[in-house]
This record gives sequence, structure tokens and C-alpha cells, in this order.
Amino acid sequence: MNLLFSFAGRIGRGKFWLGVLFQFLLGLLAMALIIMFVPMSSMFVVGPDGQPVLDALGQSQFDYANPALMPAYIIYGVVTLLSLWWFFAISIKRMHDRGRSGWWVLLMFLLMFVIVGSIWWLVDLGILEGEEGENRWGPNPVPVKD
Repeated sequence: MNLLFSFAGRIGRGKFWLGVLFQFLLGLLAMALIIMFVPMSSMFVVGPDGQPVLDALGQSQFDYANPALMPAYIIYGVVTLLSLWWFFAISIKRMHDRGRSGWWVLLMFLLMFVIVGSIWWLVDLGILEGEEGENRWGPNPVPVKD
């Protein structure tokens, strides 16, 4: 639980990728819950004939105002908040392992919308090794091999 909820300390690449896997599985669980609890027929605008109303591109129009979608909105909101918390928790601890302040994660997060941050996040936190030995955020999470 410390992996996903705490912002203190350091983690190695293995635990970082484990946290990313947890986020992915959480997303799959959310999709499964939405599919289980929200009828597909309530997701789209239907005309008087019972057929889906199509937009200019010939695609069904999503019915955002349908109250039957409230469970989907609640599940999506909870999963989004939890996933964001987990993202920051594992990224900050990994940034600590790299020897930098967790505030760098905020810059990375903001740059993710222009792809640069995503590549930086992947390489810096997911591929490069952390600092050897102890740093100001704690001891090395990966035992040093002799």
C-alpha cells in the first residue's frame, strides 16, 4: 500500500513498473464495471423509431445527459482520481530515486500533453537507473550487488 499511496521515500524501476501495472489493471476493472452496470442501450441517443440517431459522420451520438449513465460517471471519476494519486505517488518516489525533487513530476505531467513529457517520463523514470547509495530521500531501494 505504501507503494501507491505514499509520496515519501524511493522506489526502484521494478516497483515503478509494478505501480504502472496496477494503474493499467485499475483501468481494465473500471471498464469492466461500466460494461457490467451500464446498459449499452442507454449510452446512445435513440430516435422515435428506437434506432440510434447518427451524426454527420454516420456515427451514433453519445447521450451524455442520460441519468442511466450516472454509475459510469461515478466509476470513471473515482478511478481517475485514484489513478492520478497513484501516478504522482510512484512518479515522485521514482524521481527521488533518481536524486531529484518530486516537483519535477509536476513539470513532466504538464508536458505530457505535448508528448515530450511522456517520453521523458518513460526514459527518466522507467528506464534509467536510480542513484547508488543513500540520498536525501532515503536508502537505495535496490540492494547493491558486490
